Amino acid sequence: MSVTIRTPFSAKPVVPKVGEPLRNRWPHPAHPSIRQATLPENMARSTFVPSQSSLKFSRRCAPRSRRPRAVSADLDYQTVVEAAEKGVVKLVLGAAAFQWIGMGVLVLSAWVREPQMREPVQWNVIFDSLTQGGGVEAVSPEKARQLLQNPFSGAILLDIRAEGETERAPISAATHIPLYRPLSGSDIFTNAKRVVFFWNGKAGTELDPDWIRNVQDVVPKNKTLVVMCNQGGSLASKPGAPTGFASRSLKAVYFLKEAGYSKVSYLEGGAPQYLKNISKTSRQ
Repeated sequence: MSVTIRTPFSAKPVVPKVGEPLRNRWPHPAHPSIRQATLPENMARSTFVPSQSSLKFSRRCAPRSRRPRAVSADLDYQTVVEAAEKGVVKLVLGAAAFQWIGMGVLVLSAWVREPQMREPVQWNVIFDSLTQGGGVEAVSPEKARQLLQNPFSGAILLDIRAEGETERAPISAATHIPLYRPLSGSDIFTNAKRVVFFWNGKAGTELDPDWIRNVQDVVPKNKTLVVMCNQGGSLASKPGAPTGFASRSLKAVYFLKEAGYSKVSYLEGGAPQYLKNISKTSRQ
């Protein structure tokens, strides 16, 4: 059995044999893939007759990127090895570039920690101040909910998380006054901070200088405050962490005490533990 193919260059039918290459039989630019093809045995039962008009249309209208490409039949082991080596080289170069970028960000981070880039009060000063005179009480989520449900306690849950954090996990019982605000300004130090925050996958923030004033406008100084952030923090000294674990809530407690608030504590475990306790209680 055979296949009859009519080429646009000759009116005489061309009858190739099974297994015979077609590169010399069909040198049409619109169908370069056929040049490297061979006639398989299962095509011997069919007839493939493209018209001359369709070939002219495909050559004229088909974009080059979409035209079929030739598939070389001479693909050997050496070609595969060379392609793999090129891929490995690109991967190594990409990893090296990523490493150099990371080292640059680390150097920039060290520069950001210079005195002109630091916060007004460092954590070691806050830790020493809060641990003197008995420290600060860490209120559990269960106790915090009991205080809020007691109308005679007058307790206020002060949420100091950022705007985006409160939108993702809102707590209706809390009074929201964020301790940090988005970075403002375009000087070299602020832009350096933005790069470091972006590298760590966080939004650039800075301490709000008007935070105490905002709290004083809402909360009287005789109220009982339970400060809540997204972590909780700790003042307990442990091996490897002699100054505890810094957190925004502990920093807020320090600023509140300096401003004259005496009944101040912080929520142990932060907002995630508080929400977990609410969910656990609702299932019971």
